[in-house]
Amino acid sequence: MGSAVTNKPDILRHPTLLTSFVSFFSFEGNANDVKDSHNGTVTGATQVEGTRYNTFSYNFNGSSQYITLGTHADFEAVNIAVSAWVYPTATTVLKKVVAKRNNTSIQWALQVNATNPRWEFTITIGGTTYTVTATVNFTTNSWYHLVGTYDGAKVRLYVNGLEVGTAVTITGNITSYATMPVLFGARCANGVVTPGADYFGGRIDEVGIWGRGLTEDEVRDLYYGGNGLPYAEVSRGQAVLPNRNPQPIFGTNEGLWLASMHGYFVVGRVITKECEAIEIPDPLVFKDSTRYFEKTEQHGGLLRGNVVLIRPIRRR
Repeated sequence: MGSAVTNKPDILRHPTLLTSFVSFFSFEGNANDVKDSHNGTVTGATQVEGTRYNTFSYNFNGSSQYITLGTHADFEAVNIAVSAWVYPTATTVLKKVVAKRNNTSIQWALQVNATNPRWEFTITIGGTTYTVTATVNFTTNSWYHLVGTYDGAKVRLYVNGLEVGTAVTITGNITSYATMPVLFGARCANGVVTPGADYFGGRIDEVGIWGRGLTEDEVRDLYYGGNGLPYAEVSRGQAVLPNRNPQPIFGTNEGLWLASMHGYFVVGRVITKECEAIEIPDPLVFKDSTRYFEKTEQHGGLLRGNVVLIRPIRRR
C-alpha cells in the first residue's frame, strides 16, 4: 500500500467549510471523527487503500459490514450536507453509503437507487420524503465524490463536483428520528433502529457531515481540492480544469495536482483550451474574485480558460 501524498489540501483549514461542520472521518487508521468526538464503531469493515490523498479507506463486503456513529443531537440539524468518496465494487441496487434511516423512517441518506445503479440523496422534510437521483449509471472500481445537501430551500445532489438530477425546491425542517443512528455502508433493519439492511459493497472514504447546506463552490472545493482527482483522471496524467470555475495548480517536483487553497503554486507546463502549449516557469496565483490564473506580480502575464495539465500527475 503506497504512502499518502504530502502537502495535501486540508479541509480543516478551508475558509468556509468549517462553518457548521459537525463531523469528518478521514479513516486514517481508525473510524474516529477528526473534527469532533462522534467516533465510529466498526463492524467487519477492513482498512484498504484510500483516495488519492489518503493512505486508508474502509472496505465493506456488501452483506454484513458497516460503521455506526450512534445517535447525537448534532445529527438532528434542520439543514444538512453529507459528503463521501465512494468506490463501488458492484452495481447492485438499493444500497446505502451514509444513512440515517430504516425502510420507512427516513431522515436522510446518500444511497444507490432501488432500480438502477445510480447515486441518489433522499431526505424527509416536514414529514414528506424527497429524492434527487443521478441520471447516469455509475461503474465499478472507480472513485466517485458524492454530496447531498439541503439548505432550507433546495435539495441537491452532486457527483464529482457537478450537480446531477433534478433539484427539489422545498422549505421546512428535516424530520428528525433522533433514536436512529448514522450508519456508513448500511441502513437500519426494517422497522427498527439497529443496523441490518442494504449493505454497500466497496470502499468509503473521507465522510463529512455539516449542519447546513453547502454551496456549489464548496462542493467543488471538496472534489477538486479536498481530495484530488478520481483515478480515471489521475491515471491519464492529466487534469481538466472547468472553464466556469478554474482551480489552482498545486504540487511538488514529483508531480502536479489540484488544490482549493488560495496562494502560490508550483510551476508546470500547460495546454490552454486552444491547445496552445505554455511553459510556466514561475508560480501561479489564483485570483478568486475574477476566476482566472495570474502569474505573480513580479513576473506578470495571464492564463485563462480550460487548462489541461500535461506533466504526469504522481499516482500513489
